[in-house]
Amino acid sequence: MRFLDLALAAVIGLSSLALMASWGPAGNNAGAARLREEDSLRTDLESLLVTPGAVWLQQATLQEICAKVGSLSNQSVVYSASVDSSQCPLAAPETGPVASISLMLPTRNVTLEAWEAAPA
Repeated sequence: MRFLDLALAAVIGLSSLALMASWGPAGNNAGAARLREEDSLRTDLESLLVTPGAVWLQQATLQEICAKVGSLSNQSVVYSASVDSSQCPLAAPETGPVASISLMLPTRNVTLEAWEAAPA
């Protein structure tokens, strides 16, 4: 029984060392950069809640919300929104949102999304 315990501990130890050796610092840097980008996009989305306010999001029409998020889009970030099941007619990348915030307001559900724009 003691032999099996030692063998299992050796296998786990060697597997852990192999896994640690395969992780490179470049992978960690890329992951950290991605997290910073997602955090920045989420902060931008949260500013949409502060600038016009949640009351405005509750009272505005879909077209008004789409115009607001469309005006914030630029060369590096594309913003979109959906109200209940209706979505802004903006051309969003097919990769899915990098950051999103969903609000369950008393009269409707609003989702704000942000994507990294494709490099030109």
